[in-house]
Amino acid sequence: MLLYIDYNFTGSILISLFDERFEITSLGGLVKGLNMEDLYYGVSESRNPNLANVFYRLKYVESFGTGIERIFESYENYDKKPLLLNTKNTFKVVLYNVNHIDENSVKKLPSNLTQEEQIIEYLKKNEKVNRKIVEALLNISKTRANNILNKMVDDEILVRINSGRNVSYILKK
Repeated sequence: MLLYIDYNFTGSILISLFDERFEITSLGGLVKGLNMEDLYYGVSESRNPNLANVFYRLKYVESFGTGIERIFESYENYDKKPLLLNTKNTFKVVLYNVNHIDENSVKKLPSNLTQEEQIIEYLKKNEKVNRKIVEALLNISKTRANNILNKMVDDEILVRINSGRNVSYILKK
């Protein structure tokens, strides 16, 4: 953001951190002549070319015009996508916390069901589940949630989709 700040405005960059999202608001809007569509195509114009060159030489930036594309690529496997908002005098980026689980949205299931049955019931109403949801749903530890999910995959009840931080599970058809 430092490379694109309009220093004609005296305000600071506003960074807001919430449980479910991270917002960065910069005064000055887009550089004159650029529009939102340009950003998606990797068009980049720095208000501060000397500063941009220093950041590039120090390897703080890899290249110019790749940031927006890289942000969207990092959200490819998630339902929530970043938001880019622009007015004449401000530019805001909203990045959602893909690991945030709203515990109020995870409805507790009847306790007479086994933990596996509770996961199955959850999946009958929802497209997929991940470890964090299982932790909240069953009020169990990360290790226990992983063990249950792995066993359900081994027992061919669930199918693992994606990998690493993006791993989630669906019912086997």
